[in-house]
Amino acid sequence: MTQFMNNSALVTILTPIALTLATPMGIPAKALAGIVLVGSYSCNATPMATGTSAATIEIGGYSIMEWFKMGLFQLAYSIVAALIYIFIFIKV
Repeated sequence: MTQFMNNSALVTILTPIALTLATPMGIPAKALAGIVLVGSYSCNATPMATGTSAATIEIGGYSIMEWFKMGLFQLAYSIVAALIYIFIFIKV
């Protein structure tokens, strides 16, 4: 969702939902909060997620496709980091 919505707003909306769902699911609340935070960092494929990115694309004269190509590597890295976090620290 961070590709289409500001990542700070996403964390503000999804963290209380994750904390509420943690207890009935039997998952530590810190684990779900961590997943929400790691997910919020994966906002690199499009410039809509952060104001800084939107300003950079304007000033730098990048096209959306150029930005998307640059952001795919960072997005893949974020997904790998999230999977490592989930399997090492949450003990799924």
